[in-house]
Amino acid sequence: MNDRWIGNSADVTPIVASARFDERALEQWMREHVQDYAGPSTMHQFQGSQSNPTYLISTAERGYVMRRKPFGTLLPSAHAIEREFRLILALNSAGFPAPRPYASCEDTSVIGAAFYIMEAVRGTVHRVGSLRLPADWISSSPWSCRNLRHPVRARYMCGFAPARSITMTTPW
Repeated sequence: MNDRWIGNSADVTPIVASARFDERALEQWMREHVQDYAGPSTMHQFQGSQSNPTYLISTAERGYVMRRKPFGTLLPSAHAIEREFRLILALNSAGFPAPRPYASCEDTSVIGAAFYIMEAVRGTVHRVGSLRLPADWISSSPWSCRNLRHPVRARYMCGFAPARSITMTTPW
């Protein structure tokens, strides 16, 4: 495994049987839709994804991350990776520190579920409960939606729950 794309190699493992997909079909799709993609690649699964399985795709030149919806029948609005992709695209395009989004695919015949591909950015994987921020910091942060005076807010964040509808709790 090429671990230059991740902060801790313990964050990824071989893909578990229940999360496997047609890797050759994905590579073919990436050759056609991801600018400058050059395989072959190796694929691993990030551990701890809460609802949308997440994978590390490594080539000799680049690292990519794929997020996909779960396999099977889902409610129409569940696991909105299309919305995730649009948000990352908007933030990246506006100069915010976000990974570069490459392409999204809603054609479930490719790997069995909708997915998107983005740049792998070296960093830390935060699991549920591991990131503790005080609610007043989140609401006063210059990156928060309330303080965001940028076209991204108006153009791409419609449809997201307003911050006041999310209950924030702090451990202190």
